[in-house]
Amino acid sequence: MSRVLDITPEHLVEVQRLLRARAPRPATVWAFGSRVLGTATAYSDLDLAIDAGRRLSWAEQADLQEAFEEGALPFRVDIVDWATVSQAFRDRVASQRIPLMILPAIDPQAPATTRAGP
Repeated sequence: MSRVLDITPEHLVEVQRLLRARAPRPATVWAFGSRVLGTATAYSDLDLAIDAGRRLSWAEQADLQEAFEEGALPFRVDIVDWATVSQAFRDRVASQRIPLMILPAIDPQAPATTRAGP
């Protein structure tokens, strides 16, 4: 079954902008929960799982959460660190998740204006 993320194209652009600007790299970001399962209401949160291949630091989590709280989205975004959740939770999320973004490592030689990606 194909799943679709239940947010507007404008909100998706904002989510991706915030992830490019503030998420750790490299990382894979998945959406899951009610906005993927088709059970969301207008004010349902957006659940995101971030797999950076390691545990996120407290500062990285706080920075990303702050970005979403200060962003222009009309709904809350909950961040889950893939490295810290149980296997049972991973299994549940894996059965419903959809890929949202793959954030490559930042090239330290790249000019600052291109580091965040397209």
